[in-house]
Amino acid sequence: YHLAATAYTSLGLYPQGRDAFEKALADDPQQVVWRYEFALFSYRHGHYQETHHQLLTILEHQPQHKRAQDFLLKVKDRLGN
Repeated sequence: YHLAATAYTSLGLYPQGRDAFEKALADDPQQVVWRYEFALFSYRHGHYQETHHQLLTILEHQPQHKRAQDFLLKVKDRLGN
């Protein structure tokens, strides 16, 4: 599913990409790289709540993930938090 998610990302197809990312992460929920890619993909398509959720999930498992920390600040600003 991750390969499909990557393809949909390249094509800019959000609904299909989201479904593929969700399936990939259901199969391997500890995949931080995929989850971060999903967060970026969601952000690019204006889905800031989804981005926020994915980043929080990453930080639950890897609290020192610097890129996720920095990105979360940007998303919180976008959400007005």
